[in-house]
Amino acid sequence: MQRIVEVRFILPAINNTLICCDGASRGNPGVAGYGFVCRSDQGEFIYAEAKGLGIATNFIVEVMAIVGAAECVLINNKVNICIHSDSSAAVKVYTSGKLPWFIMTRWKRIKELLRNIQFVHSLREINFSADSLAKRGAGLERGVSQIFTTRPNFLSAMESPDRVYYRFR
Repeated sequence: MQRIVEVRFILPAINNTLICCDGASRGNPGVAGYGFVCRSDQGEFIYAEAKGLGIATNFIVEVMAIVGAAECVLINNKVNICIHSDSSAAVKVYTSGKLPWFIMTRWKRIKELLRNIQFVHSLREINFSADSLAKRGAGLERGVSQIFTTRPNFLSAMESPDRVYYRFR
């Protein structure tokens, strides 16, 4: 029997930048990429990026999405961030500090520069804008990025705190 669950999208605290990120891999491992959307505490679009990673596993792509997004917001002088990811495994490794060895140095440098960081495991039903960018990233060559300073046309809708979303279980 199927159960319907209501889920809601929540904006970050005042003066925090929201980063919704996701990874995509066509196979496990397979051709992969990540994407993220940065939004203000009021929900306005700030920035988005899709990036190709070459061949990677789902887990590695999710981990790379978070570090790539965090580096981007630091470049844009944002030091209070709230990261939403639909990967509970990626959120867990960042919150526990038990990161893969190849990402440790980058993450330590990022943490030194951030004032406040919060991680939220969000369901994929309220992470669809980042999912769209991640799939776009998986279609790019390794190292190639598409950067958007205005909301791209293919993101016809973005998550809204005024809407109820549904998860079917």
